[in-house]
Amino acid sequence: MIRISWLRRRSYQLLLRLFSCKTRVDVIFDGQCRLCRRTARTLRMLDLAHRLRFVDLRHWHRVETRHPGLDFEACQRDMHAVLPNGRSYPAVAGYLCMSWRLPPLWPMAVALQLPPLRRLADRAYRRVADRRRREGCGDESCPVHRPPRD
Repeated sequence: MIRISWLRRRSYQLLLRLFSCKTRVDVIFDGQCRLCRRTARTLRMLDLAHRLRFVDLRHWHRVETRHPGLDFEACQRDMHAVLPNGRSYPAVAGYLCMSWRLPPLWPMAVALQLPPLRRLADRAYRRVADRRRREGCGDESCPVHRPPRD
């Protein structure tokens, strides 16, 4: 039993090295939102090759120093994936960027290349994200805040 799971893990890591994108991506998410934390935790579990680095939006000074071109309000509205060259992908485009780095999500990445599925995913994402902001995530800390001023 242990050998089989070890073999699966080693073969998965080999596939990661051979076929996935090599660049790391910063994932900007709202660490005070329960839904966002759960999403980040799931992505972290799928990221065996450590291609994603999660940055909590609530530590805006860290985000701003690493990625000065990002807007706080836009990051609050949507999860962002930011490449090392500074290019930012919000919402579903961000998930697409992340999914090319996580082999279990490759089928989703391929499916999202189809325009009808992409439009559907964009609408679904917007609906969930807007509802999260309007109704809150169930946490007291979820309302929209301005970044702390130094």
